[in-house]
Amino acid sequence: MADDADEAKQSNKHVLLFFHLDECPYCDQMVKDFNQPSLKKFIQQHFDVIAINIRGEKEVAINENQPLSEKELAAQVEVQYTPTVLFLNQKNEVVARTNSYRKPKKLKKVLDYVYSKAYTELTLAQYIETTKKTSDRQPQSHEMFQKIKGFSALKTPLAIIFEDKGCDACAYFYNTTLKDSAVVNRV
Repeated sequence: MADDADEAKQSNKHVLLFFHLDECPYCDQMVKDFNQPSLKKFIQQHFDVIAINIRGEKEVAINENQPLSEKELAAQVEVQYTPTVLFLNQKNEVVARTNSYRKPKKLKKVLDYVYSKAYTELTLAQYIETTKKTSDRQPQSHEMFQKIKGFSALKTPLAIIFEDKGCDACAYFYNTTLKDSAVVNRV
């Protein structure tokens, strides 16, 4: 990996370590996502990709003095989920990490964060927050929602909902929970 980091440095790229597991459906989907034309081109231009099987026995070397098996490396960097992606800078240092599957739109944000070297000034969470559009922050409307002007007149329980249009859990809430018959009938 030290050689890959050197090659990446010469090409002004980062190293993307893709930790996966054979037969992992989320890993397979992420590989398919990597191959989408828009992501594939961006990844090829800005990253050197190394796939590492977390149970693999192939030898990888962090540096000349430290050969490890893929499995040992995964344990050393504490990979607990697949897929896990580590991004290394030109000094072979981890600058970002994602645990588990990311949809293409969210993965692109992480790729942009690393490519732009925003990690030198912001955490990934801060970067994502600063790049959100104002329209992403506007609450959705729903027939069950009421505008409340004062709490003193409330006669029923109140739920306050914090949401984000890019949130998978929020989408589930609108598309599933609020359509459930027990919720609709207020049972």
